[in-house]
Order: sequence, then structure tokens, then C-alpha cells
Amino acid sequence: LASCILLRFEKDEVLDCFVTQVAKVGFFATVGPATVLVAYNMVHSRYRFHTQPNRFVDGSSPKDVIAPGAEVRVRVVGIRQCGDDLYMVGTMKEDFLGRVRSAACEKVDDQEQHEQVPVQNDMLVVA
Repeated sequence: LASCILLRFEKDEVLDCFVTQVAKVGFFATVGPATVLVAYNMVHSRYRFHTQPNRFVDGSSPKDVIAPGAEVRVRVVGIRQCGDDLYMVGTMKEDFLGRVRSAACEKVDDQEQHEQVPVQNDMLVVA
């Protein structure tokens, strides 16, 4: 008795994927065995590319960062299979697409939430 998992991607499908690499030309993400390229012109206009480290930052919300490890939601606009490798082109220029969650940002947010701030009367307040 054999079993298998079938994973089939289709054009216009919305996927949640994890960013693996960010460059000025866009970013690469993975979902299962597939690699997704979201080119710079397919990233929402509110995001700007920053170096040191390479990342895309939302101009209206600086904590909204697309960096390696971030989870993003993209729409597939093209699919190409080369042998056993599957490559897709995605876009984030539509409503409800973009960063879902970022491990780096959550770590910073957690540290800020649990930081203790001393106040008068020798009391500690958890911020």
C-alpha cells in the first residue's frame, strides 16, 4: 500500500510562503518544494528597499518588514517547471496580500512587551 502527497499550484492561487532571500530586485520565498520570486515591481508601492540588512520596509509602519524568515501572502502570476524544480512568479500588489508575520519582528515585539521599566517609589512596571 503506497501513499503520496500531491501538491499542485495554479495560476491566480493565493499562497502563504516564507521569505528566504531579499535583494534589490525583489525577494525569493518558498512554499513546499517550490520557489517564488516576487520582483520589486510586484511588491506593494508602500514598501521600500533598505540595505544593511537587505529588507523591504513599509513606509507607514516601520515594524512591517519583509526580511528572511518573514511569512508573506502572494498571488501566483506565473509557473514554470524545469525538470524536478518548480518556480513561480508572484505579486503582492493586491488587497490582503503582503506580510503575514515576521519572526524577527515578533522577537523584538516580545522583548519590548516584557521589558521592565523602573519608576518612582522603587516599583517596577512591566511595559
